[in-house]
Amino acid sequence: MKLEKTVTINASEKVVLQRITRFMTQEGYRSSSDSNPFRFERGSALGSLISFNPKGWQTQAHVQLSENGGITN
Repeated sequence: MKLEKTVTINASEKVVLQRITRFMTQEGYRSSSDSNPFRFERGSALGSLISFNPKGWQTQAHVQLSENGGITN
């Protein structure tokens, strides 16, 4: 399943990255790539099979910045 959401914000890329990282960490995500700071994941493949809690399901989040200040994830 792929879910997309667009958010418009007027802030620098550095501020946006800090906000995204803080939010994703609070939600249980971890950064999944050193080269791309806008890629996060949580859960596990096994959790997707046996966990009744959605936070245990394997999930990936990719965030893209656009030039007009909107964020798509």
